[in-house]
Amino acid sequence: MFDHRQFSELWELHTSGITAEAFTSAHYKSLLTYEQGVLFSSYCLNDNVSSMFNLWEELFCRYLPIDEQKLRTIINMAANKATMSVTDAGHMYAMRSASNGLTPAANLSEMFFGLTQVRFLNDVREKSDLSDAVMKLNKIAKLLLSSQSLRRCAVNTTSNALPMVSDDVKRFLLSLPGIPSDVSTLSEGTVCVKTEYRKDFKNDSPVNYAAKCFKTAPYSHEDSTRQDVPACWTFWSGTSFDSSSR
Repeated sequence: MFDHRQFSELWELHTSGITAEAFTSAHYKSLLTYEQGVLFSSYCLNDNVSSMFNLWEELFCRYLPIDEQKLRTIINMAANKATMSVTDAGHMYAMRSASNGLTPAANLSEMFFGLTQVRFLNDVREKSDLSDAVMKLNKIAKLLLSSQSLRRCAVNTTSNALPMVSDDVKRFLLSLPGIPSDVSTLSEGTVCVKTEYRKDFKNDSPVNYAAKCFKTAPYSHEDSTRQDVPACWTFWSGTSFDSSSR
């Protein structure tokens, strides 16, 4: 078993690193149906595929519990990065804030990636005691890092490397603890939108960002393509317009 520093060095040596983030997506037929979860991803050269999946196996099968000091460092870094991104990616934040009341997926997207998340991270890093957060995260890890929670595994590779990659994927999946589950990952939600809905966020930046979002047809509806045309035209004209809030 490796410590956090050794594990991080191995990821950087054999891969591009690992990312983990919340995932939300509206169903293509219904804007009220959505899927949510945690997305893990990494990539590497063909020669490092086996090493990369060995590290994945190490992460899932021999999870090293996080301590309070390490968590505080991670939160401080994430909070600083999120705060700085408000100015650089203000347009994105404005669009997510405008669309969060239209669909369940858009609401979750704003919660995980919008201004709500920026405020949350800054509030957490102000806390003097993170022991409760450490306990909850370690409990979540035990539930999350298992075959029971795994829903899909996708790999992009070349045709020549496909046999080798397929063997590594199978070996990784068979090594996971727990029993695979076939429970549906789709959830049904309801959203109530106020007639007059407005939200303002003040910051120290001299740049102003504005967005307005309209609820339109789902992706599979015949009118979806027709609506994308004026949406793109409006967007590239300099006005923020989210045609579907998907």
